[in-house]
Amino acid sequence: MFKHLLFMIGLTLLIIISEPVWQFGLHQLLAFHSYLLTHIASIFSQSKETAKFLERFIAIMATPILISSALSGIYWLFKRRSMPGIELFSWTVWIVLMTALLLA
Repeated sequence: MFKHLLFMIGLTLLIIISEPVWQFGLHQLLAFHSYLLTHIASIFSQSKETAKFLERFIAIMATPILISSALSGIYWLFKRRSMPGIELFSWTVWIVLMTALLLA
């Protein structure tokens, strides 16, 4: 229990020190999502609620998939095997994106 407390304190200090980097990364994640959303919007008609729902759904699902695929592809180019933990990374990107979208 004490080790977990020390680990949590260390991570908190690390995040506070590197806060501008985290803010930049979160801003870039939201910018990529907005980029996908605007390009997907050109495919669907703007008049119907169903089209808006599909646009948002596809953009939300595509963002972690594309980011994880790019990272996994780069890893595969160098190691010639699949990247371990890519599913966890995909879920992490999805959770961060959903949290940022809900708070924005």
